[in-house]
Amino acid sequence: MISVAPFLAAYDAGPDTLCSEPVLAYLRASGRVDGEIMQFRQRHLLRRYGVIRALAICGSALGFRLVRPTRLTEGDAVLLRAPEVDGGAICGLVGADGCALALAGDAMIGWTAPQVLLMAEFG
Repeated sequence: MISVAPFLAAYDAGPDTLCSEPVLAYLRASGRVDGEIMQFRQRHLLRRYGVIRALAICGSALGFRLVRPTRLTEGDAVLLRAPEVDGGAICGLVGADGCALALAGDAMIGWTAPQVLLMAEFG
């Protein structure tokens, strides 16, 4: 298992980094996803459909679906309520202590009591 916090801290994020990019990189590194969706395609989907629908489309292409969370463990990919960002939600990962972490541009954001809207379910 790859630790979430060190992975996100080491991720080479810039101001134009989408929140989904480091999450997909983590899922690839941990062996849960082997495909990729290019940044320009992700941007197009986000603009056209909004955060939740765009992530559902990407998930379908990569072999997972978004479901209501039941029990969260470290490394779970989640969609978090984030009213401070455009679209009101952000893609992130659950850390070892149950907190949620996300990268927005080149800044890491953390939630100690995350409001998880949906999580990725594989299989």
